[in-house]
Amino acid sequence: SAKEGMLDRWRISITNYSDQQTRGVFMNNYFSIGFDAKIALKFHEAREARPDRFKNRTLNKLYYGHLGVASAVKGVHKLHKRIHMTVDGRDVRLKGIGAVVMLNIPSYGAGTDVW
Repeated sequence: SAKEGMLDRWRISITNYSDQQTRGVFMNNYFSIGFDAKIALKFHEAREARPDRFKNRTLNKLYYGHLGVASAVKGVHKLHKRIHMTVDGRDVRLKGIGAVVMLNIPSYGAGTDVW
């Protein structure tokens, strides 16, 4: 039988400054904005549209890699022009980055140890 464990869950507030609407989302494990989130969304949408094409783990990883390379070739989006981030009441400078990833687990992206 499985062992019961505590779940570390965070609440993130996102404000759209064009219409001043704020919404909260809950995060388990990680939350991402940027090129990696776009790749994950494209993969998810493709898999939802054609589940019969996503039955092989190796081919899935190759397709995911293809999406990553295609995104890298297109270049990094200028997040600093679209996002203002405040953490614990302090502004965070985002210039020159392609993604913001917030983690509450020790690994990310197929087990990469980021700590």
